[in-house]
Amino acid sequence: MIHRITNNTKLRIGIIVFSWFLVFVCMVAIFRLSSQSGEESKELSEDILSKIVNAIGNIIGHNTLRKAAHAAEYFILAVLSFNAFTLSFLKPRPVCTYLLCFAYSLTDEIHQYFVPGRACRVFDIFVDSLGSVTAILMCLLFASLVYKKRRRKTNEGVQ
Repeated sequence: MIHRITNNTKLRIGIIVFSWFLVFVCMVAIFRLSSQSGEESKELSEDILSKIVNAIGNIIGHNTLRKAAHAAEYFILAVLSFNAFTLSFLKPRPVCTYLLCFAYSLTDEIHQYFVPGRACRVFDIFVDSLGSVTAILMCLLFASLVYKKRRRKTNEGVQ
């Protein structure tokens, strides 16, 4: 039996490849941020903090901002990974998403151990995991809502 690749199949493959490309881009961005020396990283977060303070007031501290950034970058990585796994396997893969994010967080912290002025912190892995789990739960909720809406539409069409 000969399988013919249709335009829909090509489009689906293209979308899957693009979704994994976005995961890769996010990982590169995290790696680049982790490659900054301690001083460069501190300057960047202080610059961002000063912009936040100017915009909305002094409601967040430097350390809180740094931890929020950890959670945010892994939140984004988890959303992109969840999407890529879901497209690749035609159903959500929350465990695969978490394992990918956790493994990347672990290797990222090990990488930081070798960067001047940076350190390998177990607490940062916890914060990264918290960002990942939050994203995964939100993605699962969104997927559930989409599934329920589609099922409701299908049931309305049958009656």
